[in-house]
Amino acid sequence: MIAIITAAFVHFTFISGSHFNGGTITWHPTDFNDTSNPINITITQTYSWTFGKVNCTNAMITNHSNINYGTYSTIPTDTLTCISPCNTGSSGNARGYTSTHIIPQCTDTNPIMGTTISQRTDTKLLYVNDNFTVAYQSASPYAWLPLAGSTTASAQWSIASNIDLYLRPDGYYNSAPLATMMSPLNIPKNIQQIINIPVSDANDDDLRCRWASGSTECGDACPSASLIPANTVLYSNCTLMITGTLADAYYAIPVVVMKFFFLTG
Repeated sequence: MIAIITAAFVHFTFISGSHFNGGTITWHPTDFNDTSNPINITITQTYSWTFGKVNCTNAMITNHSNINYGTYSTIPTDTLTCISPCNTGSSGNARGYTSTHIIPQCTDTNPIMGTTISQRTDTKLLYVNDNFTVAYQSASPYAWLPLAGSTTASAQWSIASNIDLYLRPDGYYNSAPLATMMSPLNIPKNIQQIINIPVSDANDDDLRCRWASGSTECGDACPSASLIPANTVLYSNCTLMITGTLADAYYAIPVVVMKFFFLTG
């Protein structure tokens, strides 16, 4: 059994806050039929921001312009960085990877919901059996939006994806699963909600969800009794059961999507 991990973040109940709302990172062979070594890999970063702090216009969306990052001057230099393990030498596990910028292009804006959605894609020439984790981790000022519970806007974030580039038994390269839900989602107070997180996989492998854990996967927004409502349940089939208990509060729901395939004989 082999598990490939990528992270998708979902947030609930929008209020005005700081500029970062979470996102997803995924990757796949640029040409799914390519079996060469090295091989071009496309990495896609998708992020949600607070409208009014990070902005896009319809013209910027049409022209594929970068987001207007306002006063958040670190965004143009922030990078998607290899964090573990990161041997880029000729026999290393991360050959070919160099840090890439995170500043994305405008894809959608919704002033009513208060969101700016953005995405960027980059191509990296990587090697068979490369296996490493990349992450977008916050730099000062941290500026997570204020979250319910003890975590404030100073909380650090970490959105990660494991790149495990092996040849599958069918002779093709592996790819990461994809979660397409973006924050925020609105939920009513004190009414249980059942939310199906949409996930898919180019290899048609078995997909399962679990809570993110540890500083690499969720930074300071990891699930805890102080950050998410009691009795919140994340099922392995990527269904979330949640009852919001606070009005005008933000809950961070850090989810890891895993994929499995089973060798039988």
